[in-house]
Amino acid sequence: MPKKIDPRQEGRILLAINAIKTQKITSIRKAAYAFDVPASTLHARLHNRVQQLTTYTKSYRMSQLEEESLVQWIFSMGKRGLPPRPSGVQSMANILIAERGEPSSPRPYNYKQAKCEDPKLIQE
Repeated sequence: MPKKIDPRQEGRILLAINAIKTQKITSIRKAAYAFDVPASTLHARLHNRVQQLTTYTKSYRMSQLEEESLVQWIFSMGKRGLPPRPSGVQSMANILIAERGEPSSPRPYNYKQAKCEDPKLIQE
């Protein structure tokens, strides 16, 4: 899951963007100083760069829909009086990933290491 966003800083960034767009403040650096936000962040947002914490990258094993369905499953189990254990949540997540057809391991298979671990190949 993405990190939590500080709503106060996000609000200050939006106020700074609004001040620049309404031309109350003419410089990005002055607006950044006035609203106590990073100038680089303000510059990026003004040039339509999406906030990184709100985007969902491919580095996550589950999609947002799969994560939301897993959370709903956890809540429904809790309402029934059967709060799931971490192992149960992990197995449910693995089931969701397997339904999509993705391999269980995110790492590529290391053939050299597999040769070293195979007892038949070691004895030869």
